Amino acid sequence: MTSSRNLVWILGVVAALVIGGLVGVWIGGEMEQDVLADVFARADLTADCRAQIGRSMQQLIDDYDGGVLGP
Repeated sequence: MTSSRNLVWILGVVAALVIGGLVGVWIGGEMEQDVLADVFARADLTADCRAQIGRSMQQLIDDYDGGVLGP
């Protein structure tokens, strides 16, 4: 094999690993979100506790959208 052919193989393998890693992170995040929603749905929480959780989650979203936590 020539060095240019080796470079093509190396770049192909690196690209496949990066794409696979990103897909794995995406799927893991989706699964974690589903599990968290299921845990809150099944938990025996009072209405006040659910309201507090909802407010704190909304505050995190607002902070991120407002740039406090965002990029």
